Amino acid sequence: MTGHWAATVGDVHMEEAWIGPEGGVMLGVHRDVRVGGTAFFEYLRIEERADGLVYIASRMGRGTTEFALGNATSMVRALWQTSTLSMFTVQL
Repeated sequence: MTGHWAATVGDVHMEEAWIGPEGGVMLGVHRDVRVGGTAFFEYLRIEERADGLVYIASRMGRGTTEFALGNATSMVRALWQTSTLSMFTVQL
């Protein structure tokens, strides 16, 4: 998952970058840019805890939402879930 990805859809240019795991954590950042400025950004991390992996998102730098690893069917697909938000799947 380490790397940098970018795409443009319509008038939105999206970028996401992740640095590799070290010290029990991976760090990432995402941003969406439109003409005139940043439309959205998010700080991301995946932490290794005693009870498993946790994906933590901080949208627009305001608080955090934690998603526990619900199911990993392979090294390239993982399902993250939280009690307050819908589940989402990350497939690499």
